[in-house]
Order: sequence, then C-alpha cells, then structure tokens
Amino acid sequence: PQKPEYRCDVLVFGSGYPQRVEPVRQLTELFDTHVYGELWDQHGIQSRGMVFGEESLSVLNSAKVTVVFGRTSGGNFIVKPYLFDYPAAGATVITEYVPEVERYFVYGKELVGFTGTEDLVAKVRHLLEHPEEAAAIRRAGRERVLREYTWKQKWPEMLDALRSI
Repeated sequence: PQKPEYRCDVLVFGSGYPQRVEPVRQLTELFDTHVYGELWDQHGIQSRGMVFGEESLSVLNSAKVTVVFGRTSGGNFIVKPYLFDYPAAGATVITEYVPEVERYFVYGKELVGFTGTEDLVAKVRHLLEHPEEAAAIRRAGRERVLREYTWKQKWPEMLDALRSI
C-alpha cells in the first residue's frame, strides 16, 4: 500500500554514479523527488538511505513517476531488471531510451523513454501534468509484466534453452 511518508512526484532508486548526478540534481530542484541509494551525499544530493523488501513496494507505489537509469556504473547501456520489477510493483517507469528495451516494452504505452536531462525533465513534467496518461502507462506496464515476464512464464523458456545446449 501507499504510505504518506513516501509520497512524492519523482522516485530515484540507485547509486549516485557520476552520469546520474546532473539529471537527479535537476529533478530534485524542480520536483518533489525522493532519492534512495548510496553515493548521492558525496555529490550534495540528499539520499533517504536504503530500503529493502516489502517496504520498497510501498515506496514504488507511493511515487507518481519512478526513474530507472539504463546505464551501469561503467556507463554501458543494459536492459535493467528493474524495468520488469518496478512496473510489476505498480510504478510508472521513465527510463533512458535504449533500443533493446523495445524487445520487451512499448515506449510511450508501457513505460516512457528519455534521451537526456532536458528530455527527462520535460517528460516527468508531462506525466505529472497528465496523471490519467501516467496511470494508463502504469497499468499497461504492469499488465505486460504480469502477462509475459513472470517466473512462471520465463523458467520453462530458460530450461528449454538449457536443454538445447
């Protein structure tokens, strides 16, 4: 369930890697943004620390928009597991645009993609100003994950792939 202490416009889960600092700084200056994770304080961005387990579900459900950065600490783009976990938990996800993600989700329908700090800010603002659109994306993302990407669906595929080796 949502909890009042976790309600915010924007949620950022993750470590304060250098390439994330400026976008998150912009978000914290412009929106009610909650940041969780390590290394943020050394960049002058206040972190709310770490949150785990079921409490993280309340955090995700209490935010209007959740940002997922698509790069590793080394700056490489990957399809993050959070792109599946967070929508399943009920989050409206906005993530760095990575073409590989289109294999799993439809940008603009099941999650939102951004291409830089300015685009991120504009898309967050748009979602906050259009809560019905954000809710539709939230629902569609969750439905997609529950329909196609649960362990019940994926384990047989992985076992079949292993058998063919």
